Amino acid sequence: MCYGSPYFLKWVDPPTNPNNLPACYPNTQVDLETPGFALKFWDWSPVIAGANWCETAEQILEDEGGTVADWKIATPYDWDGTYSSPNEVERAWHIFLAGLDSGFNYYGGLGNDDEVKQSLANRRAIEMLSPWMTTERRNNDRTPPSMFRPQRFPYNPGTNTFGWFNVNPTNGSFNKKMGSDFYVWTHVYDLSGIPDGGVVLKVRRDKDGSNSMANNDNETYAGGGDVEGWISIPMTKRVLPKDRATLNALANNGQIDYFIEAAEIADYYFAKVTQFRNALVDYYIEAQDTKGNAYKSDIQHVYVVDDGTPGGSVPSATFSPSAPSDCAPITVDFNAATSVLATATTVNAFYHFSTNSGDWTTTAMTRTSSNTFSITFATNVIPDNAPQLEIAFTDGVNWESNGGSNWKVPIRDCEAPEFVNGVSIIPATPAAGESVTVSYDPTGRPLASATNVNIHHGYNGANWTTVPGVAMAISNTYWTYTYTVPVAASNIVMCFNDGITWDNNGGNNWTFAVTPTEPPPPVPDGVVITNPAVATTTVANAIANYTLQGTAGTNLTGNLIWTNSANAMGGSFTRESQWSQMVDLAVGDNLLSVSCVLSGSVSGTTTVAVDNASAYATWTNGSADGIGWSGGWGLTVENTTAGHFLDAGSGNCSAGNPAFGLWANSGGTSRAKRTLADALQVGDTFSFLFDNNWIDTGGSAGFAVENSAGENLAKVYFIGGEGVYKLEDNGGIRDTGISWTGDGIAVILTLDSATTYTLFLNGIPFTGTLTAAAGGTEIRQFHTWNYNCGVATERNIYFNSLKVTRPQAGEETYSTATVHIIREPNPNPPPNIANMDLILDGGGIEFSLSTSISGLTYAVWASPVLIPTQNWLVVSGTETNSNGGPIDLTITNGLLPTNFYRIGYT
Repeated sequence: MCYGSPYFLKWVDPPTNPNNLPACYPNTQVDLETPGFALKFWDWSPVIAGANWCETAEQILEDEGGTVADWKIATPYDWDGTYSSPNEVERAWHIFLAGLDSGFNYYGGLGNDDEVKQSLANRRAIEMLSPWMTTERRNNDRTPPSMFRPQRFPYNPGTNTFGWFNVNPTNGSFNKKMGSDFYVWTHVYDLSGIPDGGVVLKVRRDKDGSNSMANNDNETYAGGGDVEGWISIPMTKRVLPKDRATLNALANNGQIDYFIEAAEIADYYFAKVTQFRNALVDYYIEAQDTKGNAYKSDIQHVYVVDDGTPGGSVPSATFSPSAPSDCAPITVDFNAATSVLATATTVNAFYHFSTNSGDWTTTAMTRTSSNTFSITFATNVIPDNAPQLEIAFTDGVNWESNGGSNWKVPIRDCEAPEFVNGVSIIPATPAAGESVTVSYDPTGRPLASATNVNIHHGYNGANWTTVPGVAMAISNTYWTYTYTVPVAASNIVMCFNDGITWDNNGGNNWTFAVTPTEPPPPVPDGVVITNPAVATTTVANAIANYTLQGTAGTNLTGNLIWTNSANAMGGSFTRESQWSQMVDLAVGDNLLSVSCVLSGSVSGTTTVAVDNASAYATWTNGSADGIGWSGGWGLTVENTTAGHFLDAGSGNCSAGNPAFGLWANSGGTSRAKRTLADALQVGDTFSFLFDNNWIDTGGSAGFAVENSAGENLAKVYFIGGEGVYKLEDNGGIRDTGISWTGDGIAVILTLDSATTYTLFLNGIPFTGTLTAAAGGTEIRQFHTWNYNCGVATERNIYFNSLKVTRPQAGEETYSTATVHIIREPNPNPPPNIANMDLILDGGGIEFSLSTSISGLTYAVWASPVLIPTQNWLVVSGTETNSNGGPIDLTITNGLLPTNFYRIGYT
């Protein structure tokens, strides 16, 4: 029920503070100035911040010549499972929009986690965009601030307004008559920041109190004869909390838990309007960011009924632009409403551009409406390097001076650094061999209170100064340091510290391009890893892959080969002087090596064929990357409900990222075949990664080696509904004893003789004889398939990292570079079931957990089927609060003959 409210009562609430009624609007619990708190008030702040990130990213990408397609936002995967390859901006929009479900606010979050869903969408969208949103891209921000549609309280000034928030201990009515004074409030956010005074409420009075249908004076910013001029009221900013503990305390409800924190939230702004009685008022809000990008909300209208009080407003002054500089005009607007100067014949500005006491100047202002005045200071009037503009107003007798404090605004020196994300360099693109001045603004950053700051800098991702770096000099409110860029630099990199605390840009350091004055430095011999730049680095658990970068010297031959000891993954990629390669990370210490054969060395083995999904931008019939193959891939389907795709990091893929993928359902079959340039020779080894997932009953997935006629010589497969993988060759069909797995299989087949082989499946050996096929037993072709495994990604198959090696006399010499990347463990690991007991007497089951996470509630879920997943329900009575130690979860009765159970925590 929304009560037919024009202010959407079920979706938007004003902030309330029932524990501090003196701070609230009279006869209500609405606190607009502290402010108070309400779920449906706070929840819009992550929405507005997330929207600005997505809008800004879309503008920057389109300025770069990119596109943002609506259909890719809506469907990252097509109906047939094909990945539509959305870019980062499209993926961020897809994630962000999921947080705008109307029901999240309508139902209010009680017991259904709706209170965190906007924060979850905000966090995941911003995490998607953060690596993409480089300093250079931030510099190209032309997007104005994002603003929540201006809200008003009371909605009907001077007369009745309805809402639960009107209830107080002395009057429990929802429907109350309100005063004529009203507030306008909103949430505003901009990625580039909003300066103080950057959000202003504009109000004006309709001259006859009626919105004429004969013109649109009330509906346009320019106005006309029916309306007075705009009055500017600076809006007051409040920074809202976003941490779990504070929000839970404010919500004060056991069913509410802000356990997911938004990455960024909008600030709250409000203004109180007091000077109108029996008047039709137009209003809107204007916001401007630090780059001068401005946004105006729609003009709204309200009729203010006279409540019998005199009303009034405090005289105010606003500056335009709100963050002025000494190289552009500055306009000051003075609102003299309720002031003795409102009816003055002449109002003078009394001002100076300094902090001195004896350099004041008086200049007459221009009247812009019945009680507003304006003055503009041209560029040639503003002194160079002026620190501020300070101003008061007088008619020669009476004064308005902001309570004796005057109105002041700092003035930016146009020659001073312009900071982006806390750092400025001059020139913006320095030249190798020339000097560069680095300025660091610690405001709002980890070194905000530091009394000394060092710059720790390097170039080309390495070549760092000795820790802690070089001391910087203080200049005004920021720190500076000038040095000469090394002639070998193609970029410079830096971070800052005070000897104890570091500011490294959230782990990304600051990197700036350098214009080379000489040819780039020669690439060193051998293999070198330049990213990461240190031997051991640590990343968060959320980082599941990492892009290695480095160089390969001219003394190398063949492809580069990478391995990861932590997950037994690896592959090869094309050798380039400046190379990069994405690798998957396991939890823990990942020892990553990149190797290449030194030219002239004799190899004990040689690679005769290789193919990896990472070499393909698209994968279709005839695609022909890799080496050692005869022609491209043969990709075929039987029935239209099957197909092929390149997987880009599905959570159920254990064959690498990216990987080749096959899907099939409704009786369809998808096949992939590729023929070797030469048949396997005795001693050759053929290896690859294979990963099936769930397989519907009767479906099958597997792989085979075939002769040139396409006849099977040996194959391995799993049939849905059965228990183990099967191996078929000249000896017939046999069970391998290997149970179904969705974690992937490392396959290694070595040809021992012209007709015999040894096969390893995840290290388990099998020997056999190739099928005596009519076309011979020469292995010439690889074949894999997905027959009717089923719908959805959980039933795709994946494969990758195909490689054929051949032994030869001698020993190969490699150049190898290694780094350690430590991926942190999951801070909330899944429960560990130490023991499970069936209670036969009475039909029960008990789960014993060896450890638990303190403060969480554990429970048993049950479902008669595994799919669809929404059938899982908590088993009543199993909920158990954890203190961090071992706990038992018990179902005492009611076990069904067939049912599925799982445990988890909330």
